[in-house]
Amino acid sequence: AKKKKEELAKKKAKEEERKKRAAIDEHYFDNTLFIGDSKMVELAEWGPLGKAKYFCGVSYSVFNIFSEKVSNKWFKNKTLEQALSAHQYDQVYIELGYNESGYPYESLIKQYEEVLDYVRDAQPDARIVLHAVMHASKSVAEAEPAYSPKNLDKINRGIKKLAKERDRVFYVDPGKPFYDKDGYLKEGTSFDGEHLDVEHTEKWSKEILKRAVIE
Repeated sequence: AKKKKEELAKKKAKEEERKKRAAIDEHYFDNTLFIGDSKMVELAEWGPLGKAKYFCGVSYSVFNIFSEKVSNKWFKNKTLEQALSAHQYDQVYIELGYNESGYPYESLIKQYEEVLDYVRDAQPDARIVLHAVMHASKSVAEAEPAYSPKNLDKINRGIKKLAKERDRVFYVDPGKPFYDKDGYLKEGTSFDGEHLDVEHTEKWSKEILKRAVIE
């Protein structure tokens, strides 16, 4: 009887989550800040979600994110500190880790942790979502082993662990639908083997929406 009760409770919880998820649209992201690199620049341009704001730039990484300034339609020559202190967000997405994948693993994860803890201190009431590092094409990965699925998966496991160790920090991997069976970015999804093209950036946006965190 106890087992049956537990199964019913699980079923009910699943159904409630399904209903909540079905009700989510892009406006779920209206009070969201996305922090990221050049991939996020393209998401902001080609697949923006609701009224979200984007603090991102080409070659941004966990090692330079504090010193870089963003000037776009959301931020006028602002640092990350200024962007985080000016407004309280419902959620903050962090999409970093690709540009720094050639660094020693321990120093990368340690610096990622510093960025994460800084965001948490600046946004104590926000949920924080860590976006998995997206993979590269086979040709790119073969030319630069730091971009191999094996290395990027290792980094992602480290990022996922950071999320697990903290309250209200979540890990999502919306990039998986764009990989082939070997973990490389599929042919025909990217214009350079590293960045999704317009069509697939729009699909990526939908994948992020699909994985919206429900608490």
